[in-house]
Amino acid sequence: MKNLFLSVIAFFAFTLIAQAQAGLNLGMSYGFPSGNDMSAFYDSSLTIDGSYLTSVSEKIDAGLASGFHTSFGKKAIPDFQFIPIAAAGRLGLTKRIVLGGDLGYAIGLNDGNDGGFYYRPMVGFTLLRIFQLNASYVGVSVKNFSYGTFNIGASINLFGNRGE
Repeated sequence: MKNLFLSVIAFFAFTLIAQAQAGLNLGMSYGFPSGNDMSAFYDSSLTIDGSYLTSVSEKIDAGLASGFHTSFGKKAIPDFQFIPIAAAGRLGLTKRIVLGGDLGYAIGLNDGNDGGFYYRPMVGFTLLRIFQLNASYVGVSVKNFSYGTFNIGASINLFGNRGE
């Protein structure tokens, strides 16, 4: 059942991306675990993500986001890996500053990781028309466990951007 669910999500995501004319963003970020409990088990994290956003109004974009996230476990601790499937929203405060967030579900990839509620608040600063630096917090709430990292990254917009 899980494979069927993933196949359906992947089909719709690739269909949406293939038809994209504007707002396709690709990014990468490096993160550090939040809290003493997390830093005892994980050293750092790497996220590769993508989103497709459409304009809702002059300052608001909305769409879908997905990607791959891994946190590198210390010693005998396995890496914590997931694929987020989320709704995404962005608010352009100025031509350069963007606030946003993703909400959805994190599909767990490693043993013992059943996935859970996924959230990612972020702030971005557009340097060039297609290039943005950003800071975000990635959180996943699973049964009896909360996971989080603070991230610094960059993204490119393949088909333009609001910034100049």
